[in-house]
Amino acid sequence: MGKSENVPCSLEMFGHTYVVEYRDGMPEDATIGLCNPADTVISINKNIAPSMQEVTLLHEIVEAVSIMNELNLPHPHITCLATNLYHILKENNLYFPSEEKD
Repeated sequence: MGKSENVPCSLEMFGHTYVVEYRDGMPEDATIGLCNPADTVISINKNIAPSMQEVTLLHEIVEAVSIMNELNLPHPHITCLATNLYHILKENNLYFPSEEKD
């Protein structure tokens, strides 16, 4: 697979620049993505579909918000929030533009 054109190389969050990197191999407990606030790095598996890379980026952003604000959101809640936000943003061309629908 390749890098999604809609995923930036870096993000400004919490007064820091987070680097978004693509990795071939991921730790076993993070098969598609990982957020490391201590190093300000978001890692995304480059071997997944571009749309999965996009939703993974949102997932890791929500994960960072939870960590940095000590929300302690359970992982299923993070997944639910990210997936639903992705759908809303994509379907309404708010961030991840869809190709024109016929």
